[in-house]
Amino acid sequence: MQKIKITPFKENTYIKVICIITDVLAILYGGTYFYWMARRNSMVYENELTNFFAFFNPMTYGSYFLGITLLFHCYVLKNNFGKVIIGLLYVGSAIASLIAVMGMTGWTDLLMYVPHLFIIIAVSWVLYEKKDTSETVH
Repeated sequence: MQKIKITPFKENTYIKVICIITDVLAILYGGTYFYWMARRNSMVYENELTNFFAFFNPMTYGSYFLGITLLFHCYVLKNNFGKVIIGLLYVGSAIASLIAVMGMTGWTDLLMYVPHLFIIIAVSWVLYEKKDTSETVH
């Protein structure tokens, strides 16, 4: 009988390729978002980018996408530079989202930060677990 070898999640090439693709999409999205914020009044393509960000809201879906990409990157890849870049994009997007919420009136408006709390806890847990496993391997 032939044994089936199951590759671990962290060593699966397809998962790494998917992670790299989501990293590239996150960097493109985050870079475009911050470019749009900085140059919103003087851009030639303002209408197209405004329509794009009206559909993929940077305060909710876009920020959650960056956070999930950061979590995925921290779990699958060992690249610290990518963690820093995507982490900065996520933190910047979360801070911009917090600034946007400051003008809202009700406590229910803060519910949009519950996913951020889950993402931050999950990323911290993954980084803590990776730190523990890297120390025990040596």
